[in-house]
Amino acid sequence: MTDSLRIYFKLTFDPAYAEVEQLHKKYVWNFDYRITSSFDTKNNVLQASFSSSKYQISENEYLFYFQIPKITESSAYLFLACFQDEKGEVYLHDIPLKIVEKEIYSEHLIFETDRVTPIFDHYIHKRDTFQIRSAFGSERVPEHYFRYNFAAALPPMATVNAGDQEVKLTPDTTIILNNDSLYVPFKKGNYFISSMQPRKFYHYMVVDNRFPKVSKTKELIEPTIYIATDDERKAMRNTQKPKVKLDDFWLTLAQDKDFARKMIMHYYSKVQDANVLFTTYKEGWKTDMGLIYIIFGAPDQVYKQDLKETWKYKSKQSIPALNFVFNKRINPFGDYFFELQNSEEYANVWYNTVELWRKGILEK
Repeated sequence: MTDSLRIYFKLTFDPAYAEVEQLHKKYVWNFDYRITSSFDTKNNVLQASFSSSKYQISENEYLFYFQIPKITESSAYLFLACFQDEKGEVYLHDIPLKIVEKEIYSEHLIFETDRVTPIFDHYIHKRDTFQIRSAFGSERVPEHYFRYNFAAALPPMATVNAGDQEVKLTPDTTIILNNDSLYVPFKKGNYFISSMQPRKFYHYMVVDNRFPKVSKTKELIEPTIYIATDDERKAMRNTQKPKVKLDDFWLTLAQDKDFARKMIMHYYSKVQDANVLFTTYKEGWKTDMGLIYIIFGAPDQVYKQDLKETWKYKSKQSIPALNFVFNKRINPFGDYFFELQNSEEYANVWYNTVELWRKGILEK
């Protein structure tokens, strides 16, 4: 049993903009936070402020942590404001707090080899070394490995989703690790660290060392599913020279080598961004949010509620104003994932936007 929770968070800046060394020497960060039982209420469970100059810095990254009293709500949200009086800039973030049976949802966390810095990403590179730590000091840590290649998201007008929540898996391997030990994963896939208490676990995904970038031919072909025709994809898959067919695909669309390079850079930068932002139990570009982000870009506005998130887009070029609603769903691979609320009404705007991509009419 614990009487407090430790909240870790990291601020990352563009090094050219952040003036990292000057910030490190001069400025003290100030923080306000409030905890509510839901996005939809203004009644605070807890509210506090604190200041801190204690952080670790690695080039353009700042690491902080602070303690909050234990809360008893089954779920809550922590809204954090980070600011510097000298700079006048404020950074806002919301952190969901999941509680099960009045205890923290997962008793485990994974750390860098310095045993101090938590790993914030949902993924770990293959053959990277990290530490597994239990909040309660459990000596033995059961870990389950699942090997599964999840499907890419379907277009927003599809009448069914990719069906990940329907997949039933049994572990391919289960091993017992020692608490506080260093561990090196060698297989790509999903890993679940079990708690000694029911319905609690910690999940991470192991990926190739290049991730979130895509560089191998197969990795480059797969995300074209959102803009390529069935025949074009078959040509890239059913060949002894997939790289040649992939190049042919982009050259056919661009009609010019220099413009093809521009299209390739723009499209795969979106794929990489989606991997950074949305990777959970599968690569970010395969998720519903990743699909919408790649094709329509970052939303102009985001509205969050307890069980859904709404992305709003302003009209531009021949694309009308749009709203996409993502609902939270429980599945076997994690606490929640976001599933797009599909509608046949998206058909025209989807086909029109994909055609803009295929014509190289790019919106930065």
